[in-house]
Amino acid sequence: MELKKVIIENFRNITHAEYDLTSRSIFAGPNRQGKTNTILAIYWALTDLLLDGSSDYQSFKPEFKEEAEVSVELVCDTFTLKKVYKGWRPRQQGSGEPGDLQHTTDYWIDGTKFKNQGEAKKTLLKLLGTNRQLETSKFDLTRAMIDPYYIGQGCDYKTLRSFIVEIIGDVSNEDVFASDPALLTIRDLMARYQYDPGLAQKFVKQQVVAVKKDIEASEQQVKGLESVLDVDHVSLQKAQEALNQIDKQVSGLQVQLSGRDNPRINEAKLQLSDMTLKLAESRTKDMEAVQEHNRQIEAELRRLEKVRQDAEWQAQDLIRRRISAENAILGNDQKIVSIEQQIAELEARRQERLQEYHTRNAEEYTQPESQKEVCPNCGHVLNQAALESYRATWESSKQRDLDYI
Repeated sequence: MELKKVIIENFRNITHAEYDLTSRSIFAGPNRQGKTNTILAIYWALTDLLLDGSSDYQSFKPEFKEEAEVSVELVCDTFTLKKVYKGWRPRQQGSGEPGDLQHTTDYWIDGTKFKNQGEAKKTLLKLLGTNRQLETSKFDLTRAMIDPYYIGQGCDYKTLRSFIVEIIGDVSNEDVFASDPALLTIRDLMARYQYDPGLAQKFVKQQVVAVKKDIEASEQQVKGLESVLDVDHVSLQKAQEALNQIDKQVSGLQVQLSGRDNPRINEAKLQLSDMTLKLAESRTKDMEAVQEHNRQIEAELRRLEKVRQDAEWQAQDLIRRRISAENAILGNDQKIVSIEQQIAELEARRQERLQEYHTRNAEEYTQPESQKEVCPNCGHVLNQAALESYRATWESSKQRDLDYI
């Protein structure tokens, strides 16, 4: 199928637009000019949905105007599809106030108007190159052909599995795990919950909460370790002042005894040298210990940061899946309401037909006396055959009416 032309009316911020796509087309322009909405209009015309799987009809309209008419027409090389959405609020009797919002969606394919979306979608599937009737009614084949995110995010596990089994056949759980080594990491988890993704997902959520608590505890521990690294400036200043005082005393003794060989001075010098050497060695060992301690803390911080990032990614992924599932449920609820309205209308029509049938069935043939031609002498009915023919014609007409009803 080749899309040759697109005509859009009142779709979001697009008041009117026509695009000729017979040659290569590039959409370029500033933000909020309609580039994304053009793609979204084409997608809506084919699937009746937004890209996130929802069906918020009012968001299609410019500035959310309820009574605006939205129209998208797709001209392809093999067929033409036009879709029109109308919304209105009927006036309530008596008060004249506007009632609940009503809407209709009409489909034209090659100029022919379809009564409902189901018939239009069946015809559209054939035109798109597939007329396979799937047993999996919840799987939207049209959307799967167009939306690259539908199978990965918009379709729940059980519906997708039923669809795949119907297309290519069933496989065992062991075959699934053997097909991809990455799946082996969740093999025990899935087996524990009898391969139910919902229960497994609930367990993972609990694990995410536990990991977050561990991260918070680890962050508190890291703060405690960092506080150990802080040097007591007061103690350091006192030690420095003591060393300076010792240096002054040694200098004074050296000045007083300069030029003389004093054993006590020499011994003091040796002791001072020894203490200085031990102090230097102690400082070196302390520095190495501090550096090693810092490396361990940095490694632990990197590990905890990775754990935190992984947990946040898992939490965000679960939130995206939950939003997608809620949007899909909302769309299904709206479809159910529409189908229930159609059922009620058909039931009312059936009751009318049934009453009409009983009324017609209760009618009896009456023969006007004025139609008889009687012999004045013997009283014999001269046109008996014609009267019987009239009666047969009436009964035949009644039976046709009953069959038609």
